[in-house]
Amino acid sequence: RCENCCDHCADAACIEQCVGTESCTLVADYAGVVTDASTGEPIANAAVTVNDVTAVTDADGHYAFRSARRRVCTALDYFFNVSVAAPGFAPLQQSFYRTPSSAVTNLDAELAPMNPAAFAIETALARTCRPSGIVAYAHISTEGGETSFMCRESAGHESAATVIRHPDAATAAAVFENAPGPEETFHGYRARFSESSEGGNRFFREHFLWLADCWTLTANSFDDTHFTYISPQPREIAEAIYSVALPTMLDQCN
Repeated sequence: RCENCCDHCADAACIEQCVGTESCTLVADYAGVVTDASTGEPIANAAVTVNDVTAVTDADGHYAFRSARRRVCTALDYFFNVSVAAPGFAPLQQSFYRTPSSAVTNLDAELAPMNPAAFAIETALARTCRPSGIVAYAHISTEGGETSFMCRESAGHESAATVIRHPDAATAAAVFENAPGPEETFHGYRARFSESSEGGNRFFREHFLWLADCWTLTANSFDDTHFTYISPQPREIAEAIYSVALPTMLDQCN
C-alpha cells in the first residue's frame, strides 16, 4: 500500500498520480512458509528476500516481514524480485508485478533438496567470491547436473564458472578435447589454460578447463576496463572445487 503518496492512499491514485512526481513511502507486507518439496516438512533458517529486505524462517518454516521504501515512485517500484535459499536445497527465484495493497501478500515456497555434489560445488564457489571484500554482485544457480557461478565487482571485473556433470567420462573427455589451450595436469587431472582477448572493450583475461572423470569445470575471468582485476581467478575457483567438492563429485561418476 502507499502511505503519504501524493496525498492519495488509494491504489489507483498512487500509481497514476505519484509515479515520477513526488516522493512516497511504498509499504508491502509478506508472510508465508517454506517447506521441503520432497517431504512437505518445514525448512528452518531459510532466507527469504524480497528486493532488498530479508527474513529468516523459524523452526516451523514461517516468516513475516515488511518492506518499506521512501523515494520518487517509478513503475518498477511495483516489480518485486523474490529469492528463497536454504543450505542443502536448490535456491528458488521468481519475479512478479503487484499494485500496492493493504493486504499481506502470502508467499509460500517449496525448495527441492539439492544434489549432494551440487551443494558441495555451491559451497566451494561461494567461498571464492569475496576475497577482496568489495564484490558488488554474486550469483550461484543450480539446475540438473550443472552449477553456474558469477562474481562481479563494482569496477567491472567479473569471474564466471560452469561445472557440468556429464553422462559419462567419455562425454566429458570429448568436451575437453575441443577446448583451447595447451594441456597440463591439475591435481592429477587433465586441464587446459589459455589467455585471449575478445572484441570491443571486453577483455577475456583467462580461461581454464578442468576434466575430472565425468565432470568438467569451465572458469573464466573478464575485465571490461583492461585494468588489474581482483575477482577470483580461474585457478582459484578450481582450487576451491578441488579442496571442497571433488570427493563428492567423483562419487557420482559411477
